[in-house]
Amino acid sequence: MTKLLANVNVAAAVVSALRADSHDVVWIKELGRGSTDDVVLAMALAENRVSS
Repeated sequence: MTKLLANVNVAAAVVSALRADSHDVVWIKELGRGSTDDVVLAMALAENRVSS
C-alpha cells in the first residue's frame, strides 16, 4: 500500500481507482479545498505522503 496525497486537480476517477487498489489516498478536495501550496506540502510531509 502506498500513502498518497492527491491535490485538487486530480480527477475523482483517479482517486477512486487508487483507493480501490488499496492505496491510502488523502484528497485535498475532500479535506481542505482552497488550501495553499504550503499547507498541502506541510500536510504531505507530516503524514509521510512524500517520497524522494
